[in-house]
Parts: sequence; structure tokens; C-alpha cells
Amino acid sequence: QTNLNKVTIAVRAVSPTAEIATQLIALLDFLIQDCCTQLPQIDPTKHRANELDMRRQEMRNMELARIKAEATKLRENATDVNEVVNEIEGYIQALRQLAVEPQNSIPDIVIWMLSARKRIAYFRIPAYDVLYSPYKDASGKFCNKLRTIFLKYPGTKSENAIGAESIPCMLRLKVWLGLQEHEQSYGHDHGGGLMAVFAETVSKNHANLL
Repeated sequence: QTNLNKVTIAVRAVSPTAEIATQLIALLDFLIQDCCTQLPQIDPTKHRANELDMRRQEMRNMELARIKAEATKLRENATDVNEVVNEIEGYIQALRQLAVEPQNSIPDIVIWMLSARKRIAYFRIPAYDVLYSPYKDASGKFCNKLRTIFLKYPGTKSENAIGAESIPCMLRLKVWLGLQEHEQSYGHDHGGGLMAVFAETVSKNHANLL
């Protein structure tokens, strides 16, 4: 998506056609390469896959193969910049839909700001955004990455607030969510300033999460 945004900006800025074409070819090459990456296989010793899991895995592989074939054809035959951009946007939308897990059983992470034991502000983080995976490309996009978040008031107070009053708190943080057996993969070499690490182990059905 980031590379596509760069191409869109170049088109709006009326950059030289050769420059835009080079960016589009690089973008298509990147997309094709990503579609060639094999999805993690279902391990029967670790995963209790049901029929929906198997169907989703099959559908994802078929869709990746389709996008790869169409992107390859588009790279060879494309002549219109706007047409290529529209096609790539369609591919990205399809990939986003494939990434959605219909059986996600992990609840969102909610960060609360407390005052006198009262919850006065919060921020909700989808678990899959910070979930760790041994497969590098399968980790959440914000897993163990420094980011800035803006908390908001619960209920209708946030809707009625105006300007700076609508932001009760700003935080810069890193969030890592994964199995306890992968704890060593969490980066402890953070430098500069003081850092507080809040970790909690939740045990349910003999599956430990950190």
C-alpha cells in the first residue's frame, strides 16, 4: 500500500512518464514476489484445523496464484497508468480480505488510563496487529514496533470534545503478543531512556500467552 501511495502521488504531481513506469514495474515486481511466498502450513501437531481452516487455506493459495498470474500479465502488457493503478488497488483489496481471519478467537487489547480507580480513557488494538509469528511476514504490522497512539474518552464524551480536549492522552509504546514459548523472540535490547515492561501470562486450555 505504501508503494502504491508513492505511485499515486507521482501521478498527481504529473511526474515524467518514465519515472512513473519505473515505479509501477517495481511495485508489480514486489507484488508478484509477495504472492510467491508460501503461506505457513497447518501443523496437525500444533493446530486443530477444522474444515473451514482447510477451505480457507485452499482459497488463499488459489487467490494468491490468480493475483500473481494477473499481475505478471499486467506487467507485460500494461499501457495505461491509471488502469494499472486501479488494477493494483483491486489486488490489494483482495489481499486484505484474504488476511481477515473469520474464526479469530483472540479478543482485542484495550489500554486503559486510570484515575482514582476510574477508567477515563482507552485505546483498542486488534490482537492480530501485534501478534507475533515465527514467520517474519506473518507477524502483525505493529508487532514490537514503536508507534504513537491517542487515547480517547469512553462513551459520548469523546464525540462531544473539541480540539485538544478530544485527546486525553498520547502514548508511544511497543506491544508484543505471542506464545510464551516465543518469549525469547521479544526484543529486550531497547536503548535510550527508561522503559517499563508490563507482561502478563494468561493460561487457558493449557495454552500460555505472554
